Amino acid sequence: MNTPTTAKELEKTIAELQSLEALRKELDEEIKKLENEIKSELIARNVDTLEVGKYIVRFTAVLSQRFDTLSQAG
Repeated sequence: MNTPTTAKELEKTIAELQSLEALRKELDEEIKKLENEIKSELIARNVDTLEVGKYIVRFTAVLSQRFDTLSQAG
């Protein structure tokens, strides 16, 4: 810290941070909801790319296989 901060100022900063984190959580949930709506539409139309107005939307499912190093050890 460059300058000494009073307890009041620090409390205000912490409260602001908590408020912003709560807002971020709400926004992340809304973003995920909208993404799922778009994915559902692409799946319903049985396409992986869709042109809508000035937007091009693409959805590709990614399959991954992980190697479990813990189960392979000793």
